[in-house]
Order: sequence, then C-alpha cells, then structure tokens
Amino acid sequence: MRHKRNLTVFFIIAITVTSTAYILDNDVLYEEWTNTVIEFSIITFILFALLSAVYGIIFSIKSYLNHK
Repeated sequence: MRHKRNLTVFFIIAITVTSTAYILDNDVLYEEWTNTVIEFSIITFILFALLSAVYGIIFSIKSYLNHK
C-alpha cells in the first residue's frame, strides 16, 4: 500500500487538470448534462491512467536498477 498516497495524488491532479481545461475551454456545452459528465469522467480516467503508467514504469526501472 506504499503507492496509495501517490495514486491519490495522481487522481487529484487528473481531476484538477480536467476541471481547468473545462474552465478554459470556449466550446459550446452539450445539451444534456450527462454527456458532459461522461466526457469529464473519461478524460479524467485517461489522465489518471497515463500518470499511473508513467509512475509504474519509473518505479519499476528504479527498483530494477537498485537490485542490481
């Protein structure tokens, strides 16, 4: 569970970046609010997955190099 704190931070970063993008975006919103929520959720999930993947790769490389 050493990674739980880092994953929580990544999730907060993903939500913050997505929220900031929606605030700065000038596009017309969808007519139905559910489409906006779905798009927000998908973008947040993708950002979270990318951040987590990069973290996992870096952690794996560091672990591999430390055990040599």
